[in-house]
Amino acid sequence: MTDRHSIDFLAKSPADRPPESQSALVCSASERYGTDGIDRCFDLAGCCATQPSYFTTRSRINFALERWLSPAELSDRLAELPAHFTSPQPRRWQRVDWNAIGPEQIVGVDPEFFLHIVRASAEVEAPIRAYSQISWHQLARLHPEMARYMGGTHDSSGRLIEPGLWEKEERQHAPAFKRIYRQLCGRDPHLVPNTILLPPTFATVDASYCHAISRIATE
Repeated sequence: MTDRHSIDFLAKSPADRPPESQSALVCSASERYGTDGIDRCFDLAGCCATQPSYFTTRSRINFALERWLSPAELSDRLAELPAHFTSPQPRRWQRVDWNAIGPEQIVGVDPEFFLHIVRASAEVEAPIRAYSQISWHQLARLHPEMARYMGGTHDSSGRLIEPGLWEKEERQHAPAFKRIYRQLCGRDPHLVPNTILLPPTFATVDASYCHAISRIATE
């Protein structure tokens, strides 16, 4: 999944890395740990550079791809999916130090353009209830377990009783994007309403297949 011809700094020894990337990845003790005990020099994308550059950013992208999109990681998630059909267990999020997020961390892209991306992401994520109910309609007759995982539990009339595990996870994303936006520019984003229409009837096999492809493409 990672371009093997790109510069994968994490796969190289420190001596092979450019000098600027070595010094930029080093944190002092005071920089690394705050009073809350959060490690500010290492997150889900690997080492955090105190002086971000192309090289350190490239290494973080490569680290994230290799760590979270590896076949082993994705296969593990797929293998455990059936267990969530019978006993759904939400994943705990890693603690986020929101106050450590600032505009100086926007590197290599116009800040206004990056803010536009964050705002648009919040708009896309906002109607999660509609997304989950579309999936429930598409899957209820063909794969009831997956329909419940995506769209929750419904009564005999189709009224939602409890959201599914997928929605419980996904509904955290829009607030996170809005908080990031606020941290970066000091104001709340103005979101354009994103309306999703539910299908009038339950789906056919072909419609469910197209829905699955669209969900994969969106992710």
